[in-house]
Amino acid sequence: MPFFILCLYLALIMEKETIESKMIALEAKLLEQEHRPITLIWNYFYKRKKYPKDDPRRKAVAKAIIWRFFFSPNTVAFTLTTLISFLTVFFINRQNNLIENQNHLIEATRRSSQMIILDGVLKDINKELANKDTLSKNLQARIQSLSHTTKPYKLLDYNTNKLSPLLSPERSQLLYSLVSSGIKNDFLAALFKKTNFNYADLNGLNLINRHLKNSKIRYSSLDSTLLHNSIISKADIRNGIIKSTGMPYVIAHYTDFRDTLFDDVNLNSADLSFADLRGTTFLNLNIGNLKTMDSARVGRLDWFNFLKKSKGVKGVEHLEAAYTVKNVFNKKMKKDIVLIVKNKQ
Repeated sequence: MPFFILCLYLALIMEKETIESKMIALEAKLLEQEHRPITLIWNYFYKRKKYPKDDPRRKAVAKAIIWRFFFSPNTVAFTLTTLISFLTVFFINRQNNLIENQNHLIEATRRSSQMIILDGVLKDINKELANKDTLSKNLQARIQSLSHTTKPYKLLDYNTNKLSPLLSPERSQLLYSLVSSGIKNDFLAALFKKTNFNYADLNGLNLINRHLKNSKIRYSSLDSTLLHNSIISKADIRNGIIKSTGMPYVIAHYTDFRDTLFDDVNLNSADLSFADLRGTTFLNLNIGNLKTMDSARVGRLDWFNFLKKSKGVKGVEHLEAAYTVKNVFNKKMKKDIVLIVKNKQ
C-alpha cells in the first residue's frame, strides 16, 4: 500500500511538471504573438526580467519585440512609406535646384544681352549730347523701353553670403548716366514721366545737385547716397529705404514718400512741402532741421505724438511750434485729408 501511494505521488508530481511546462509553452506562444506596441515595450523592459535566462517566455518576449514591433507589417509599411516620402522630397528638391540653376543661367544670359543694349544706349546718349542738351525721340523711346525691360533681381552679398532685396543695377546705371549727362532739366523731367527706375540700386551714389523730378524709383535702396541740393519734386519714392543718406537742401515738392523708411538721414533745410508722408517711418534723425513741410500729407492727426515715440527722432517740439496737424477739405478729391499746416504768424 505505501508503495502504491508513492507511485501515485510521483505520478502527480510528473503530471504537475508536465502541466507547468505546457502552461509555460502556451504563455510563451502568447507572448510571442503579442502585437500591441505599448504591451510589447512593457513586456520587454519589465516583464522579461522576471523570467530566468533559459526560460522560453524570456526568448518569446525578445522575439516579439523584434518581429512584432520593429519588423511588423505596419512598421515595415510605415518605414517604406516614410523612406519613399524622403526620397521623393530629395529628388524634387534636387530637380528644383537644377531648374533654379537653369533659370540663373537663362537670367545671366538675358542680363548679358541687356548690358550690351544698355552699353549701346549709353554710347548713343554721349554722341547726341555732344552737340545739344536734348535727345532724339528715337533714343528717348529706346531709353524708356530699356528701363522697363531691365527687371530687378536679388544680388548675392559675398561678405554675408545673403541675398539682397530685389534690385536692378542696370536701371541704376541708366538713371545715373541720365542725371549726370548734362541733359536739360525740363527735358529730363519730361523723359522721367515715362521711364521706370523702380528697384534701383542707388547705394553710395553721388547725386549731389542732380535733377530727379518726376522720377519713378519705388522700392529703391538709397544707403549712404548723397542727394545734397538735388531736386526730387514729384518723384515716386514709395516703399523705399533711405538710410545714412545726406539730403540737406533737397527740394521735394509733392514727392511721394509713402511707406518709406528714413533712418539716420540728414534733412537739414530740406523742403518737403506738399509731400506725401503717409506710412513713412523716421528713425535716428533731427526732423526739426527741415526748412518747411507745409501742407505735407501725413494721414493721422496724432502724427507729432507718433514721431515722439519713434526711435532717435529729435526736433518734434520745433515742428509742433510751427505747424498744426488737422483735417483739410480737398476740393479735387472731395474729402478731408490730414495735412501739416503752417501756423499763422
